[in-house]
Amino acid sequence: MKPNGSGSYKDLGEEIGLLLQHAKDRARHLEKGAEEEAALILSKAKAESERLATEAEHLLTTAKKEADRILSAATDEADRIRNTVTEQATHSAQQSARALEAAGAKASVLRSEGKRVAEQLVREAKAEAGRLRQKAEREAIERVRELERRVMKLQQAEIVLRQRQETTGRPVG
Repeated sequence: MKPNGSGSYKDLGEEIGLLLQHAKDRARHLEKGAEEEAALILSKAKAESERLATEAEHLLTTAKKEADRILSAATDEADRIRNTVTEQATHSAQQSARALEAAGAKASVLRSEGKRVAEQLVREAKAEAGRLRQKAEREAIERVRELERRVMKLQQAEIVLRQRQETTGRPVG
């Protein structure tokens, strides 16, 4: 059977063969183009991956440097604060020691002054006691003399009364 056309089956087969060959060639060409495009995309992806890896490494290095800088600054600040606090504590301790020493010296002076004043007061009290004793003795002697004078007057009065009684013979009183 012949197809409606001018050629034979053989021609038709050759034409189909040519079409198939052309399709096969085209497929190979497309496959080659796809492989080349895939290789190009893969190459670009590798290049981009390497660029991103390099950039990430650079960012990591920068971040480490910044972290080291911050840590160093924090350590320096901590050292500065510790030194300041140590200096202040040392200064305060020295001031306290000086104040304690001054207080001890003042207490010693006050004890000495207190002892001196107490000794002076004891001397003055003894002197005053001596003066008061002498005054009391003088007053006692004066009172004894006064009492002796009174007793003598009374004795004289009694003698006078007895003499009157003896002369008059009657009791007086």
